[in-house]
Amino acid sequence: MTPTKRVNRLQGYLWTLELLGEALVNNDSYEGSIPPPQLTVRTKAGVHDAIRIIAGQASQECRDLLTQMDVG
Repeated sequence: MTPTKRVNRLQGYLWTLELLGEALVNNDSYEGSIPPPQLTVRTKAGVHDAIRIIAGQASQECRDLLTQMDVG
């Protein structure tokens, strides 16, 4: 995979992490208000798992990109 494709994939991971983080922050700002927050505890746990998985993929993509740059 070319460095440009790796960077584009990494940008996608980071953008997704930003959106997931915003969903959690927005949900927290609604806690205790009416109407009740949109995210359930189970959904929040799923979002946290998704963040962990995507962060791991982004980390691996960074390692691969740095390795490719060192070799190239």
